[in-house]
Amino acid sequence: MNLYLDDIRGVPNDKGIWIQRSSLFDWSLQESVVWRVVRTVKDCIHYLQTDDVPVLSLDHDLGETDPRHCGYDVLLWLEEQVIAHGNLDVLPQSIIVHSANISAKPKMELAVKAIYRHGGQT
Repeated sequence: MNLYLDDIRGVPNDKGIWIQRSSLFDWSLQESVVWRVVRTVKDCIHYLQTDDVPVLSLDHDLGETDPRHCGYDVLLWLEEQVIAHGNLDVLPQSIIVHSANISAKPKMELAVKAIYRHGGQT
């Protein structure tokens, strides 16, 4: 199941239209694509630890749903798992940064590249 971290948005449907959801939901975009929306870093890391997550999509700013954390914290956790501990089991096949934060998005994208460089993927 794919994982989508965002404080406000839901995932886009197959026409690229944002589907709004308020909490934690599972639903299909297409028959073969299922997304789980999470609103906190803690929930995101939980599912990375316990589920097979092919695609992870991250927002940076999590607003009032997780005021002490941001999407970059998930990448810091993944870096620690992959680089320091060699734990590739938690590494998604693909990580997307969908944040609109123009200063944080490039930093997050660099972290993604570093994680995959050390995880043996490109």
